[in-house]
Amino acid sequence: MPRLQIASLRPTPFVQQLRRAALVAAALVVPALAQAQLRVIVNRSYPDTDVSMRDLTRLFRGEYGSLANGQRAVLAEQATARARYVRTVTGMDDDTFRRHWIRIVFAGAPVAPPRGFPDAETACAFVARTPGALAIVEGRCGDDVKTLTVNGRQGGDAQYPLR
Repeated sequence: MPRLQIASLRPTPFVQQLRRAALVAAALVVPALAQAQLRVIVNRSYPDTDVSMRDLTRLFRGEYGSLANGQRAVLAEQATARARYVRTVTGMDDDTFRRHWIRIVFAGAPVAPPRGFPDAETACAFVARTPGALAIVEGRCGDDVKTLTVNGRQGGDAQYPLR
């Protein structure tokens, strides 16, 4: 009786390509799923601990020029979080947001667009030293700034609006 030969258990080149493609896809998807939480930070001198999503939207759309306590708002943003926060907070895409602010500035409105910073650390440092500063950043900042709740919800809350 002839013996059956078992084929080699090495994957074929096609299977190897599929595995590589799956690894590349996972490398692209996993960081997107593990994005840091968006947070609203303000200068420690700001008396409030919460901001409504409506007020946040109006601030970043240039409809409000001051914070709830009457202090002039100085908006800041972490550049790497811009596309995310713009979509979440204003409901606009990045290009529409940019053009929106160009129109506001050229119309002579007494508000200024958010100042961009390359990373959360620099944005946090700016907010810490600037009274009236408010920024949206990914992740956490040190104790030099105050992190606001949004609609009474904290960052880890399932109903936190800045997801």
